[in-house]
Amino acid sequence: MLAVGSELSVPRQFYLHKGAYLGNGWVLHNHPERGEEVVTMDQFAGGREITVSKHGVENVADFLFRVRETLSNSGSYDFFRSNCEHTVNKLRTGVAKSPQILVWGCIGLIAAYSLLRSR
Repeated sequence: MLAVGSELSVPRQFYLHKGAYLGNGWVLHNHPERGEEVVTMDQFAGGREITVSKHGVENVADFLFRVRETLSNSGSYDFFRSNCEHTVNKLRTGVAKSPQILVWGCIGLIAAYSLLRSR
């Protein structure tokens, strides 16, 4: 059984799509075309396997407060400032961050450095 606030992941082509479990089979995520929304587990999975990246949250009341706040002022998707990972971390911890963006940024810098150095 999933705990409320669990971070869920679904593999996509080059990243993991993230969502936060709300309970009773519902997930809040940030979709590139529709923004922050609540969907069923099946809709979130999109035919792929869901894994639990992080189980539950320390304070369910704080998590649910942030869920209500997010749903009353749903934001649109922005790859760099408000992607699915930003949304899930904001809900779970109160801080919007995206470690995957940092990793891809570092990979990009290393690739650019290697390319410039090889010339």
